[in-house]
Amino acid sequence: MRTTTSIESTTWFDRLPTEIIFTIFDYLSKKDIIYTFLFFSQRLNNLLLRNQHYINHLQLPTKNFDTWKNILSVIGPRIESLDITSIDLSIPLEYFLNLKSIIISTPYGLPNDQMKLIFENRYWFDHKWTFGTHGTYFYTLPFHFEYLHNFCGFDNIKSSNSEVLLTNPRIWYTVKYIDLYYRSTYDINFLKELKMEMPKLIFIKHRSFYKKNKAEKEIEDLYVDENEEVKNHITLYNMTTIQFDHGSIENRKKWLINALPNLNHLILSTIDLPSPDSQSADLLNKRIRRLDINTTNSSLKQLTEISYVYFSNVEHIYFELFYDPQRRSQWYTDIVRKILKNFKSLERLIIRSFPENGNISNAMTRDLINIFEYYDMIEIKKNFQMKQFGEWILFSKDGWNDSKVQSGTLSSILRKFKFFKLRKS
Repeated sequence: MRTTTSIESTTWFDRLPTEIIFTIFDYLSKKDIIYTFLFFSQRLNNLLLRNQHYINHLQLPTKNFDTWKNILSVIGPRIESLDITSIDLSIPLEYFLNLKSIIISTPYGLPNDQMKLIFENRYWFDHKWTFGTHGTYFYTLPFHFEYLHNFCGFDNIKSSNSEVLLTNPRIWYTVKYIDLYYRSTYDINFLKELKMEMPKLIFIKHRSFYKKNKAEKEIEDLYVDENEEVKNHITLYNMTTIQFDHGSIENRKKWLINALPNLNHLILSTIDLPSPDSQSADLLNKRIRRLDINTTNSSLKQLTEISYVYFSNVEHIYFELFYDPQRRSQWYTDIVRKILKNFKSLERLIIRSFPENGNISNAMTRDLINIFEYYDMIEIKKNFQMKQFGEWILFSKDGWNDSKVQSGTLSSILRKFKFFKLRKS
């Protein structure tokens, strides 16, 4: 592997504008960014070392250890937080001289003998860390990460120092994103604590509700009386984004109305939508400005056909397609046509094609660019321009030009459309 003293630029990538490089970085994990681009060229090396946020948090590698040891000999002292996903620590923690926080997550939790080794290890002992745990997650406290996975409520957190859970008011202060079993959000006392403990929270993913039998119903919605003081205690004013995996939006309407007044971004993995004349449908129409569609092909088609009922004010749409140009190109073209026509307030549509293959992306571009030639797309053609960036296809009313790319407009748009669940580190 090359060292920092023998770096030479050898490809076109090194000639890209810095803003475009940062845009590409937005859709890679920090681990991939470091592994791929550190030592790639002197320019990229300096870019990463100057922008500390790409380096100060790392998911511990689980392969290519020799290469990573070389990398960590350079950046190890700069890393402040570490995400460990394996109980096999093949890279010594001694590389991380200034580490402040750790989170360990494994599919089945940590075995007792591994826990014993952790607390007996001199490295852990010298740091005098306090630990917390829930489910299969084990981490230092205070919690320094933005995403808290599989959250089951504050009462289910265990700690090596239970006093810190009661006395430190900033123990969950950095948390912006959580996923949790949706029933918790209907508990008024839980909502009060959530608002107080996680003031930066902007995103909740509702974990799936699985029925044991067809007769089983979802839990009742949040009940809030007319007491304004109670309402204020449970209102999450910073919350803008909700992801629903399954279940009925109608059964969540009181929670959406009373607890989330600033909701404007909905991520759907289901289309169990309320009846068109319901209060919930009116709420979706008034509030939702951005819609991410994470669902099956048949559901995507149905959603585009009823868009005017529920999402008349949506301005930004994002979805992903597993593109098969040999079998379904016309189907994809029809879907995009309906979105551009039916969502009357639409400003931008972003589509990501899978698999991430240049030939697939180019085929999709050729198919989609022809939609402007349909007789019913004359007005749409006047308003929208289309552009391809790798596996991304963008339709925008603003249009695209080199000055916008250089000025950072493109980067800010793609950052805005970064799908919350897809990136973990």
